[in-house]
Amino acid sequence: TDASLENASTNLLKENSTVAHCNTLKAQKYECQISSIKLNHIYIMWLKITNGTILLQSPLMSIRPIDIVKPDPPLYLQVEMTDTGQIKISWSQPASKSNLLLYEVKCFTKSTKNFQQVRCKNHQELGLWSDWSSPFNMDLQDVMYFPSKLLASVGTKISF
Repeated sequence: TDASLENASTNLLKENSTVAHCNTLKAQKYECQISSIKLNHIYIMWLKITNGTILLQSPLMSIRPIDIVKPDPPLYLQVEMTDTGQIKISWSQPASKSNLLLYEVKCFTKSTKNFQQVRCKNHQELGLWSDWSSPFNMDLQDVMYFPSKLLASVGTKISF
């Protein structure tokens, strides 16, 4: 737990540590990338910031990347109508896929257009949802469905 880290010394941890230098993204926002991490391992981290002669150091933090990682969205979304009139949605796993993923599908309609999108997260419900995939746009006016069984033929009179 983080409470047990309070008494630990960073000197003890430095023997087996990796230094990651951070980049400024924009004013007051920085990014540090740590390579070759294992998503399900617990890492002890601290921030050390120097500005001239001033040194600031954060408390120790324990982080398990799988709890905070945000996967890339699914790729190559495709939608098609089956012979039975159902919509079949398929996609490819994101390029950054490293574990089993849980997917969520969103379908919505605007005017005559029907949109589908997919997002994903770790299958154990840990971490963050990815962003939504690019929407697949299905124009409902272009959809043709031919039922497998005809109830009337051409020229037959039908009453309701």
